[in-house]
Amino acid sequence: MNQHVGLIVEDDLAMAEDLAEVLRSLEYAFVTVDNKRDALAAVRGSPFCFILLDLHIKLDNESIRGHFDHGRSLLREIRAMYSDHTGAGWSLPILVVSGHAREVDTAVDVMRDGADHVIQK
Repeated sequence: MNQHVGLIVEDDLAMAEDLAEVLRSLEYAFVTVDNKRDALAAVRGSPFCFILLDLHIKLDNESIRGHFDHGRSLLREIRAMYSDHTGAGWSLPILVVSGHAREVDTAVDVMRDGADHVIQK
């Protein structure tokens, strides 16, 4: 039996564990990364069924703080790699889970960048 595998991109450890618990309850497998560079490496190295993406993430392991631009640029880069659209949705769904997409303009911009949905923290 094939199991769905998701990628969690979240640099807040508590939130990453909450998202992981949701996926466990649905019997999904998952990989968790906390920065843009590791997320890109994971996407290039493994097939995923979906991505849960926080917008405010670190650039790499050495970064101390996250930044909104890292998540937005990651979204655009992944969407460029997986640009197939079936008419009903993208071949690789990306769900943005972020407190930084609360404003309508920001949420609309993120959707234009290729997010399938925006879920507010």
